Amino acid sequence: MIKAKSIVKSAMIFRHGAEITRSASIELRKGDNILAIEELPVGTVSEQARLFFPSSVSCSNIRFAYGSNNQKTQEIEEAIASIKTQIEILGIQVELIKSNGVFKDASSQDIDRINGYIDALPSRLGDIYTDIAAKNKEIKRLEESLVKEQQKQGLLSCIVDLHCEADGTYPFELHCHDNNASWEPVHEIHCDAKNPVEIRMRARISQTTGEDWTNVSISLCSGNPSLDNTLPILRPTYLSIKQEQLMRAYGAMPANSMMMGMAAAMPQAMAPMQRMETKEATVSDEETMTEYILPGTRDLPSRSEGTMADLQRFEIPATYRYHGVPLMSPKAYLVASVKVKDMPQISGNNASVYLNNVFLGQVNINVDYAKEDYTLSLGIDERIKLSRKLLKKQDATSLLKGQKITSSKFELAVANNKNTDIDIVVNDQIPVSRDKTIIVDIESIDEAERNEETGILTWTLSLKPQETKKMTFSYKVSSPKDKTIAISRNSSRICPKCGASATGKFCPECGSVIE
Repeated sequence: MIKAKSIVKSAMIFRHGAEITRSASIELRKGDNILAIEELPVGTVSEQARLFFPSSVSCSNIRFAYGSNNQKTQEIEEAIASIKTQIEILGIQVELIKSNGVFKDASSQDIDRINGYIDALPSRLGDIYTDIAAKNKEIKRLEESLVKEQQKQGLLSCIVDLHCEADGTYPFELHCHDNNASWEPVHEIHCDAKNPVEIRMRARISQTTGEDWTNVSISLCSGNPSLDNTLPILRPTYLSIKQEQLMRAYGAMPANSMMMGMAAAMPQAMAPMQRMETKEATVSDEETMTEYILPGTRDLPSRSEGTMADLQRFEIPATYRYHGVPLMSPKAYLVASVKVKDMPQISGNNASVYLNNVFLGQVNINVDYAKEDYTLSLGIDERIKLSRKLLKKQDATSLLKGQKITSSKFELAVANNKNTDIDIVVNDQIPVSRDKTIIVDIESIDEAERNEETGILTWTLSLKPQETKKMTFSYKVSSPKDKTIAISRNSSRICPKCGASATGKFCPECGSVIE
């Protein structure tokens, strides 16, 4: 049996798993040969292994077996035990040398012999200690070899029958799938609040095959090999008259939706990683997925905590401004307005934001591709302050109409403590009535734009350095004095005819107007 070890030459890494190409050369004799390709990682999927030889070599009967070399490990263990015995003997010699150097009755001994013994003692002990140190070093080396050999016990070997037309050296390649490699996308947003936004697509690559990859050509695929080739079947939709109309009750958020929301809100731990400084990858759009071919070759040690690679960069024209909602926060957010058509397909992912190369945090990218514009949040500017103050809240009762009237007036303030001019959009709101018995009368909105359906007020302001601007708005709410107003921020409503949930004026199921 001819034994050979192969090395990883290239890897096509999917989001989960990788297609590995291994290569080596072997000496074959004319006729029949049996080849064992040893020390394959345990994550190798044997069913997907394919072996490639030159046309003059034919192969058959490919099979896999776990490697085992108990004789080698036994030899290493015996060598370690032998060296430890030698060290023990050297230790005894040291003690004997020391004990013979005790001169209790120096007067009865030859002074010259004593002096000679003392002079030779450091050299003799030094030689022994040097020998002990060398043997301990050899034990450490053997122990490392023993660990490697023990690890090889669980590795795979690919065994194949070969028929060769002539003696010679033949190269071969083994293509196999390994489940212990993967990558995940990492997105970054870079900007300076002046020039176009730059979105960088990067990749965090991991491999835990148990084998270090050296000088490997790497490409990354955007998907996975198909796990299910069953075609979707469209079932017919049947319509019928409802026998009974039941109002749909409000229910709790489904458990899986709650967990998804919690997962999105919780900060994700960032594992330490090795930065891979690379040029951008070459992008190849295949029929079912995108392949990113990284330039050159890379070293990927096994069990590394993550290696970064650059994939693509997109420069997107942007309009910068600030945005504030003093009802919810006294802070101003820098935002960039971009065209949806310019955005790459990264919706649903988190992105790290860098302003002038300073990390500001992470933002979730959630693009509605049906709209024309998208707003990117780029972080908080601590030098812009917002405030909201209640100036008046007065209750009164109309005896003739039997109504309670509540008057409210608010003052908003925006302070620009920067040394540059800023443009800022400020939002607040006036409540919207969903009941005919509740009437909202607007008294003033101080030149704000008002969305009649949502009640949202919008001020677009320009402020000079160190300038502060104030806006006020007021309204009255009239309602039956014997009723309590329920306040809700849920935009959905229930259709009184069919019980469906709706957000606009019309029911999406029956088309009824929702008052």
